[in-house]
Amino acid sequence: MESWLDGVRRILARVPTGALAFSEVLEALSSEGLGSVPDPGWLLKALADRADLFRVVPMARGPWAYWREAARPGGDPLKTRSVRDDPWIVLLPTPEVGFGPRERMMLRVREGLVAWVRSLDDSSPSSVARWMRACREGSRAWEILVRSEPSRA
Repeated sequence: MESWLDGVRRILARVPTGALAFSEVLEALSSEGLGSVPDPGWLLKALADRADLFRVVPMARGPWAYWREAARPGGDPLKTRSVRDDPWIVLLPTPEVGFGPRERMMLRVREGLVAWVRSLDDSSPSSVARWMRACREGSRAWEILVRSEPSRA
């Protein structure tokens, strides 16, 4: 069990926002060489039981419970995917990510998202949707920062 949790911790530590949808965590575990999880429900419960390390944000509800597959890299723009059964997993301790200005900026974004998720109202679909959107936007901002050239002032 600990190797699965360590794998999830390593994966989320590499993600700029420290949060991923559970289906993306399962894909990443498989690509890490840990293979497919025999029982995803068991892993989800194990993550929820480790409240000191992880926060499980429940499934989305409401009109935003569907999103275009094009939002994912390599996704089909015409396919709509349900996120109703896809809770988000958040790594609560924020690791140090580096010393450059980009890394410090992203660390602040990550710390803000973790602070927000600690007090997130799970029963409010709009609160959960806003938080999920902030995570997606944080990831996009990091991708843009990584591709951009440092400015010479």
